[in-house]
Amino acid sequence: MTIDAALLAIVVAFLLPLRLVSLGLRLACGRHSTSARHLRRSCAALAVAAALLAVIFALPRDQARECAAPVASVSSGGDDFGGFREELRSEVEQLKLQLARLESLWDSKSKVVDEKLDPLEEENDRVVRAMELDIQSLINEQENIKVQILKDGSRKMNSDIWTVSKDTTEKVEGLHSAIKKVQVIADEWVKMNSTINRIWSFTKETEKRVEGLYSDLKKGFKQTKRKVPFWRD
Repeated sequence: MTIDAALLAIVVAFLLPLRLVSLGLRLACGRHSTSARHLRRSCAALAVAAALLAVIFALPRDQARECAAPVASVSSGGDDFGGFREELRSEVEQLKLQLARLESLWDSKSKVVDEKLDPLEEENDRVVRAMELDIQSLINEQENIKVQILKDGSRKMNSDIWTVSKDTTEKVEGLHSAIKKVQVIADEWVKMNSTINRIWSFTKETEKRVEGLYSDLKKGFKQTKRKVPFWRD
């Protein structure tokens, strides 16, 4: 590995833990949307750092030899070493700028995605709330229908009970009136029968008295030798 590659690896290895610490602190925060946005940004930074490490360690050996030549000439003069350091610093700055541009590009893309996702999430929440309201409305309507059916059934049952009770009362009253009439007729029949018996007894007694009187008259006419008047039995 060349010296510039080693320095780049050191820089990336130094930036990588800082990014991990920042990611952990952001995840420890409470808000979901902010944590998700920073999570995507941090993942992008980690991916870029991993790509840089892969590129650094995958440098060809020919380039390593070319880069190693200035290292060999360090002992020959301080000017060459200073130029090498400036070149290395310039490359590091360019890599930092590229990393910053990548992070900025990722942030802009993330913002665009978030701007597109936020309306979708709001629309999804609105649809879910509307569905919940519709379901609750259907449940309430079903309960109202059940209550109305129970009320109608109870009202009809009460009406039928009242009608049957009224008919039964009228029939009982009619039967009671008929029983009273029969009782009155029976009482009148008893009275009439008693009267008939008394009349019949009185008739028999009267008949006996008339027969006795006729017998006495007949005897008197026989004694006086008069003609007995005609008597029809």
